Amino acid sequence: MVVRHRHFMRRSDRTKWIVRTIAAALTIALWRFTELHSGYSASELFMFAGPGLVLTMAAAWSSRVFHRDAQQLRFVALTQK
Repeated sequence: MVVRHRHFMRRSDRTKWIVRTIAAALTIALWRFTELHSGYSASELFMFAGPGLVLTMAAAWSSRVFHRDAQQLRFVALTQK
């Protein structure tokens, strides 16, 4: 069986730039689409980006904390049997 190591599967620099350019173009297109159809200006959408980012970070943090608590409860339940 042939084993392929990660260094054989690395992307070239040109491919990385193409992927990044496509991602940037899609991001700009989505931003523009949202701006046109929502009726808000770019500054108003940008104003809501900060609270959205904070809410996203809070949700990620709380899910991680509750996941850790659930693991500890399972461990305690398994050790008490």
